Amino acid sequence: MKINLKKSISSSAALVSSLIILGVGILPALISAPSAYAAGEVTSRQVVMSQSAPGATGVTYTIKWKTATTASLNNIYVQFCADSPITTSTTCVYPAGFSLSVTTTPTYTGDLTSCTATPSAVQVGTSGTAVNNTLDLSYSTACATTAGTAESISLPGDVTNPTTACTGATTCEFWARILTYSSPTTYTTGDQTNVVDEGGVALSTASTISISATVEEQLQFCVYASPGSCGGSTALTIGTGSPAVLSFSQAYYAEEEFDLTTNASNGVTISVLGPNVLTDATSNTIPANTTASALPLNSLNGGFGLYLITPTGNCSGITVSSPYAAGSVATPPANVEFGATSSSISQIASTTGPVGSCTGQGVNYGAVAGTTTPQGVYTATPTGDQFIATGSF
Repeated sequence: MKINLKKSISSSAALVSSLIILGVGILPALISAPSAYAAGEVTSRQVVMSQSAPGATGVTYTIKWKTATTASLNNIYVQFCADSPITTSTTCVYPAGFSLSVTTTPTYTGDLTSCTATPSAVQVGTSGTAVNNTLDLSYSTACATTAGTAESISLPGDVTNPTTACTGATTCEFWARILTYSSPTTYTTGDQTNVVDEGGVALSTASTISISATVEEQLQFCVYASPGSCGGSTALTIGTGSPAVLSFSQAYYAEEEFDLTTNASNGVTISVLGPNVLTDATSNTIPANTTASALPLNSLNGGFGLYLITPTGNCSGITVSSPYAAGSVATPPANVEFGATSSSISQIASTTGPVGSCTGQGVNYGAVAGTTTPQGVYTATPTGDQFIATGSF
């Protein structure tokens, strides 16, 4: 007997794209005439964003670069602009919706770890809606940096991304300008007074990818006689010897097994349905034991019932339902009963949630003959017993 109530799983998923944040190299010829340009160009520069969605809040920006010049610094500025990365430009359009704060103490690497900075967020720009778009690190005691050192400043959760929708390849691009100074400076856009190193970085937000997938309800349930496997025989013969016969003084058992897999979030109930008697060809019967007790011995009519072999392993999430009981193959419990009829089901077990893969959960059927039970072959007629698994999704 095999019961397999299964809905196949289907899914559709979209692929997630990655945001690549590129450093933009600024050639000195683009910044100013050689006679007036003395600053070094920072290398390996980048700004790593923890989120790329337009308007995302609580974003961490980590600003990284390698110093070009050995120097003692009094200020470091990182200015975010919507128009260009050119550090000598005297204009900086505020990125729409962007904001920067320093509510959390920044973290540092490289030379900056040994320096004590006073961080703040300020407005430095020339057009657009004013926002705090510039990080200002001020040092009361000059911070010594060495050329070629990898430096970084991380702003944990202190940035709100620009809100401009990404309607084209360039619409969600913006820039950071990194500048270091050797003397105390109140920064203005494009200020080259006492500049030590500088460089620009391109950033981009990216439209949020919407992903959906459908998982259908699944209930896989299979019943088979032991020893065996799913798809095998479900027929049981209870007794001892050859041919197998019942005893008047001892109950004998035969094992049915089931496999269960389900994603039912509220669990599964397992019930039995079947005739409440074993019947021979002339309508003699061995009745079901319908009381919470062991199978009757030395009674006039005998009896039959079932119990669950104690669930273990992958089936350990199965709980035996009262008044049924659990026991081992060798030692049946004190309660072996059969409460179902041909028109009503009786719950024997349940789970409280999904079942990943329960295989070979045993149910032992037992029977004992009564002292006046006529000879004959007794069967569960007309349709045999049935196990029913019902998922609650």
